[in-house]
Amino acid sequence: MFKTNKISYFNVYTIAEVGCIINRSERTVRDFIKDGLKTIDDKRPFLIRGYDLIEFLKAKNVQNRHQTSFDEMFCIKCREVRHPKARQIQIHNSNNRQFISVSAVCSVCGCTMNKAYKLEQLGDLKRNFNIVEKLSISDSGNCPVNCRLSDSINRQKNGSYKKEQLCMQFS
Repeated sequence: MFKTNKISYFNVYTIAEVGCIINRSERTVRDFIKDGLKTIDDKRPFLIRGYDLIEFLKAKNVQNRHQTSFDEMFCIKCREVRHPKARQIQIHNSNNRQFISVSAVCSVCGCTMNKAYKLEQLGDLKRNFNIVEKLSISDSGNCPVNCRLSDSINRQKNGSYKKEQLCMQFS
């Protein structure tokens, strides 16, 4: 998601300045130019109008959004909308009193998926999902974020773990 609040509508920016403003590399900005970001002319240094940059980034933000239904989440690894594995979710405390943070495991790749729901939707969440205290995965091929190996597993002689012995839990 690109923030456009630091971009002045009437200013003109170089590639390096645009990269600093949007927190991306100059290579990314050059790729944006190839993808259709307008420059003032074809001469170097490339100059980009603020209003062209704002328009381009807003279009990129809309293009990168994925609509999910109530019982779906977006898996970052699969880059697809997926249903949670075994319809299990974990609810986290949120600093915002209007929203609830929910985590689940992707039914295809086993990575964690996150989504925010409104506080009023808590009853619907309880009806549609199984709420668990901890999410667990038995497949060790895809390690999700914030996972740890249990210490009770025996190591092989070379210090590695046998794949079938691995058991992961979210902390």
